Amino acid sequence: VIRYVLTLPEEVRDWLGNFILASTIKGFDGTPETSARLWTEELERRRDEATAHPERLLTGEEVFAAMKLRLDQLSRTPRPVNLHGYHCTDYFGDGWAERGCFDEVSQYWVVEPLKNLRPEQRLGFFAIGGPGVDGIRFGYRFGHHGLWAYYPIGEEFRFVAATLQELIDGWQAGTITV
Repeated sequence: VIRYVLTLPEEVRDWLGNFILASTIKGFDGTPETSARLWTEELERRRDEATAHPERLLTGEEVFAAMKLRLDQLSRTPRPVNLHGYHCTDYFGDGWAERGCFDEVSQYWVVEPLKNLRPEQRLGFFAIGGPGVDGIRFGYRFGHHGLWAYYPIGEEFRFVAATLQELIDGWQAGTITV
C-alpha cells in the first residue's frame, strides 16, 4: 500500500495525509463538506482573533523580513531530497536543523541539529529529537502534518504539536508531556 501511495502525485498524497489527519478531529465524518466546514471554522477563528487583536498583525515590511529570513535559512540548510513527503519545512526554514534545541533541565536534545541525526526514516518517520526516556522520539510522519511522538515499546504514534515551535514551547512549559 505504501509503495502504491508513493507513486501517486504529490497533491493526491497531500490530500490523503490531510484527510487522515482531519479524521482525528472531533466531528469529522469523512465527507468533503465536513472537512470544508472544519477548515471554515478554523479560518473564522483566525479572522476573529485578528479582529480582536489587531496589534498582533504583522506589517508588510515584517512579513517580507520574516520571509527573507526564512529563505536565507533554507539556503543555508536545504532540505534533503530523501525527505520528500515529510512536512518538515519548519525544521529547516526556522533554523532548528542548524541549532537544534537542547533542554537544560533534562540535559537532552529535544530537537537535534541535522548533523547529529542518523539518516534513518523507520516506519515513515523522520525523527528529529525526543524527551530522553524509553526511546521515545519526536518527529515528522510521512504525509502527515505536525509533530508526532513515536513510542517504540507500543509501536504507536501520538500527535503532539502542529508546529515545531509549538512543540518546544509546550515541552518547556510542561504542557506537552510523554
